[in-house]
Amino acid sequence: MQASAVEEIRAAPTLRDLAIGHPMYMNVAVQYIRPKQVPYVKEALQAMVRFVVEEQDLDLETDPVAV
Repeated sequence: MQASAVEEIRAAPTLRDLAIGHPMYMNVAVQYIRPKQVPYVKEALQAMVRFVVEEQDLDLETDPVAV
């Protein structure tokens, strides 16, 4: 999934195309988030997400205009 995301981002001519497009990796991600897959996804990603969120020096800007 990571390789697919990297390739989709590299292939996008502009950020706008990336934002309004329908990247393949999103379709794959949706399949993993089905209700029966939630425990698996939570177990697989929880440690990584927690690591990123708890990083003190990381600025997680969510304002799309600022980004």
